[in-house]
Amino acid sequence: MLRVRFSGIAATDEQGLNGDYAVKANGAIDVFYVGEVRVAGLTTDEVQETLVSQLEYQGFYSKGRITATADVATFAKKEIVVTGEVRYPGIIQVTSDGTVSQAIAATGGFTSGAGHLVEIIRSSGAGVPDEVITVTRTQVKAGLDLPLRGGDRVRVTVQGDFPNAIQQTFVVLGEVAESGSQTWSAGMTVEKALTLAGGQTEDFSLARSQIRRGVKDAEGRIIKYVVIKNLKLDTVIQPDDEFTAGRRWK
Repeated sequence: MLRVRFSGIAATDEQGLNGDYAVKANGAIDVFYVGEVRVAGLTTDEVQETLVSQLEYQGFYSKGRITATADVATFAKKEIVVTGEVRYPGIIQVTSDGTVSQAIAATGGFTSGAGHLVEIIRSSGAGVPDEVITVTRTQVKAGLDLPLRGGDRVRVTVQGDFPNAIQQTFVVLGEVAESGSQTWSAGMTVEKALTLAGGQTEDFSLARSQIRRGVKDAEGRIIKYVVIKNLKLDTVIQPDDEFTAGRRWK
């Protein structure tokens, strides 16, 4: 886990660029605007130089305007049980901000018989049924999954399991690499939607983005639409939303 802080960036970029970055199995981190940046094998100084140079090279900031600091973030460990179609099921330890994708990677990854869905089974307390949260295998592979809590059980389904599961979707349009329908999961945000759609284009503007949401009656019929503006990267996207990635003025 890398903790990165930029100096000299616009206030509107602080939320997207500053933060803790999980290093994926391929040795890279996903950086807003830039995309995937390989950091495995680099010193913290080299990571800082690489991040700054990428933002400068892609034209987001002029040369010499910004700096970055990076250090390895350490977190308390928590135990997670991973079962089902992974290579080495069992009890593992992850950091306090560990995610499903990290748990899957720590147990050897998916087997050839893994199904489409991954369940997170979470205790709700004595006398209360466990909460079951479902994400797709595609989302886990892309790192677009959920943070885990101590005591969570992660179960990877086998092929053919939940054959009739109904997937909820939303639509991404505008300044993204791949517009169209995307699979929705709990915790979906604007930032995650951009990643699912292959990333934003060079003309993307968060300030000009919007969400079109249907308002339903008691029987589930849409009776009107509302448009949500002033989005942030952590703005929540709901099933059936239409998210349009805005285009900046030229």
